[in-house]
Amino acid sequence: MLTSIKRNLLDEIGFLLIGLTSLGIILVEIGALFFISQTMTRELQQESERTTSEFVSILEIPLYILDDDQCIRIGQTLLSSGRISGIQLISSYSNVLLDIPNRDPRSSIKSREGTIYYNNVFLGSYRLDFSDLQIRSVNANLLKVILLAICAMIIITITLLRSIIYPKVNKELAPILESLYRIKEGEYQQRIPESSYPDVNMMITTINSMSEQIYKHRQELLHLNEQLEEKVADRTCALEASLRELQRTQDQLVRTEKLTALGTLSAGIAHELNSPLGAIQSSDNIIKNFFVSEIQKFLEDFASLGKHSQARLIELYQYVKKQISRKQNDSSSIILYKKAEEILSAEGIDNAALLAENLVEIGLMPGTSIPLEWLKYPDAALLVSLVSRLAVVMDMAEVIHLATEKAARVVGAIQYYLMPEIAASQTEFKLEERIDNILVLMESFIKQGVNVQKQYTGILLKGSPEKLDQVWFNIIKNALQAMDYQGVLTISTELLEPDRVRVSITDTGKGIAKENQAHIFEPFFTTKKDGEGIGLGLDISKKIVESHGGLIGFSSVPGKTVFFVELPNARLS
Repeated sequence: MLTSIKRNLLDEIGFLLIGLTSLGIILVEIGALFFISQTMTRELQQESERTTSEFVSILEIPLYILDDDQCIRIGQTLLSSGRISGIQLISSYSNVLLDIPNRDPRSSIKSREGTIYYNNVFLGSYRLDFSDLQIRSVNANLLKVILLAICAMIIITITLLRSIIYPKVNKELAPILESLYRIKEGEYQQRIPESSYPDVNMMITTINSMSEQIYKHRQELLHLNEQLEEKVADRTCALEASLRELQRTQDQLVRTEKLTALGTLSAGIAHELNSPLGAIQSSDNIIKNFFVSEIQKFLEDFASLGKHSQARLIELYQYVKKQISRKQNDSSSIILYKKAEEILSAEGIDNAALLAENLVEIGLMPGTSIPLEWLKYPDAALLVSLVSRLAVVMDMAEVIHLATEKAARVVGAIQYYLMPEIAASQTEFKLEERIDNILVLMESFIKQGVNVQKQYTGILLKGSPEKLDQVWFNIIKNALQAMDYQGVLTISTELLEPDRVRVSITDTGKGIAKENQAHIFEPFFTTKKDGEGIGLGLDISKKIVESHGGLIGFSSVPGKTVFFVELPNARLS
């Protein structure tokens, strides 16, 4: 791993450093080269002007007295001095005296041309060519210097990287990488020693904190797993007992033709009834234990309170009653407990840990759902403890209520399936309001990741609201399961002429396979996993709808399944 880090990180840093250094040298040298070239070019331009001026002044007399030989010698002398690279001299009397082409045609120095006069007499014309060979020579030498400087810098940089930077970085990274490897292997309790560099220490502190948190969470998970195994064992024993009882009951029920279907239903019924019955039994035991062991102590504690404290207790009870839901899942309770403890500790309140635990248990958060000033009262911890005991009984009573409702729904569904001739009372009711009630009952499933979209018209319907509730419940539950509780659930109502309503429930699940669509309303037909259903929901729903003089149907493609129910005796509200 360390070798890989060196290759991918340190070498890349080295290449980047070399590149930046080389680029810097190149830019500096190019700037210097440009400056020197411009300076030398200006000097050569100035020198060409001086040379031209001197050349013209020297030639005036020889040209005037027609001394062509002297003129030629002057031009050749100037050419041999290296100051010019080409010359053309024309006499007004003798025509061309010298015509030597430019020996440096690539020169950037402008040639000088002009005419020669003396005492207002035209004597001839000239052209002088100048070379910039010196500038190009200097530029070539500077380029060599640039290349040598870049090579030297690369060698120096590589040497520094290999001899100083790499060992230093490796020394700091090696313990961190070793610690990460050990964390990967499951050694969460080891710690990385601190470095002498503050920025590296920030990373080390983060990794150490992460390792500590992982260890704590792992211990919590192990503890939760142990508790889960115990609960599963208890539930298994209860389920086995229920199954044995149902088996004995089944031997009697199968004697009649109409009850033979319960042989198939027994496993599903046991599964549906075992959970609420187990909750009722457990909650009942807790309530009994409370009244046997806690009620006397509660009354004694209450009697020991003064009138002001008793009033405070009643006030606290009112805070608790305002809470919609006190119970949290384990991870949420832990987070809320830590937050509550921090708030109480910051306010300097005694017994912050115990007080925070009791407050979270009864669904209160200091500073949010109950004022901090209230908790600074001397008897606050005792009052919270007393209400916490009452909250246990309240929670268990709610569990019993929900469990009996669930058991009643299961028994009612079985009763309606076996005795559909029992009709409920006919009454006019608000259709959308009943559907909303079903959504409230299924809130725990919907809030996981389902977006519910309602397109209501405002319908009053005459019929049996209790029986139709079971239709909406079955269809919505199937839709949620088809989406794996993730997607969009659309519920719409539409008044059809003259007095019929159409209720459509649409989900974005995977759809119903074509080979299964013909069997959807058959009793005991199901495509769900074991424990999710026994195949009676849609069959019961169809019987309920038909008993109301309506019809039920569906259409399904991948990503969109629509179940619709049409019922008579409807009107706008």
